[in-house]
Amino acid sequence: YQDQLTIGPTIRVCHFNIESISRAKCDVLSKILLENDVEVLAVQETHTESDHELHKRGKIPGYKLAAAIHHPQYGIATYI
Repeated sequence: YQDQLTIGPTIRVCHFNIESISRAKCDVLSKILLENDVEVLAVQETHTESDHELHKRGKIPGYKLAAAIHHPQYGIATYI
């Protein structure tokens, strides 16, 4: 496809159902995100009850936690 429309600056966003966050999942996810230049990550089903528990289970190297809503069965987190 040769005709392309330039729409201006873009960002790459990834939404992922992590089904209980862990260190191993964070490490693999970080590698995939960095290889694909993803700037924003929205994660669902973290299964954590606090920021402390979220950080204890795993951090995503190269990303900073921007916001989180905690719930033992659900939970969401956004990283930039």
